[in-house]
Amino acid sequence: MRVGEIYGVLAIALANHFNKILDVTQFMQIKKSKTWLVQNDTQASRAGSALYSEFLQNESSAALCDDFVILEPYFKARYYFNSADEDLAKFYKSINFTPKMGEVDSISNQLVFIAAVLKNELNENSEKILKAFLTGFFLPYATALSQDIKAKAQSKFYGAMGYFLEDFCKNLQDIFGIKQRA
Repeated sequence: MRVGEIYGVLAIALANHFNKILDVTQFMQIKKSKTWLVQNDTQASRAGSALYSEFLQNESSAALCDDFVILEPYFKARYYFNSADEDLAKFYKSINFTPKMGEVDSISNQLVFIAAVLKNELNENSEKILKAFLTGFFLPYATALSQDIKAKAQSKFYGAMGYFLEDFCKNLQDIFGIKQRA
């Protein structure tokens, strides 16, 4: 599997976890896993994996439901940037992307867009569009979101997702040679 395909799968997994409260079937499928999808040698990945392991051992679906309700406002970019929903709607329209999960500015739609681009072999044009999206929309928002999730999550599951989102962002920066803003 290509790196882009791996990160596309990872983007879809994160999108699903941030989209809506997990139902019982989804919760039980996740509980059967032994580890998170990707293990990187980074502080964020290690911290996320430790929390994820604790979640697998002893966290209830009720804890995740409660946490989702508390964290849900952060899952929309307009929480951080006033015009995010309008800006993202214009961007998606300009490239003929139809949002599939919730509201146009949701983190889930942004992750679905990234997955859609990464599932194909990148050409010069698609890489240019993806880099513009990452630097102009996704990374500023997702980086702030990951910090808020880590600070505000009460469940081990969503705490882990904050670390995994941070790791995902860092790896996209590395893959595409995007310098982190000071």
